[in-house]
Amino acid sequence: MRESLERLAQEFKVNRRKHRSTLETDVELLTCAKVSVCLTKLMYTCNMSFNGLKTRLTELEAKGLMAHEKLGFSKNGSAKKFYCTTVLGKEFLALYSRMQNFYCNTLTVRAKN
Repeated sequence: MRESLERLAQEFKVNRRKHRSTLETDVELLTCAKVSVCLTKLMYTCNMSFNGLKTRLTELEAKGLMAHEKLGFSKNGSAKKFYCTTVLGKEFLALYSRMQNFYCNTLTVRAKN
């Protein structure tokens, strides 16, 4: 029983990056944007397409988890947007981390029994 739970947990870790849920994508975006980052950096760090990233950022901003500010100018003269996680977003990340730890501890306890 313990071996099967450990194998399942390992498979979850290995296969996790293949198909992320919306929640996992949002958590990764919020984590990457704890400090102000530009759109391009977010896109490459989170391994997302431009259209998918814009969709998720719009939803995160609507929920108040992320904000953007215009700082500096790009080569063509337009204002460059930088994205950062809001206080509410950081609280969400802390809660998500606690839930993840609880879940992992529950798996460990079940594996020992």
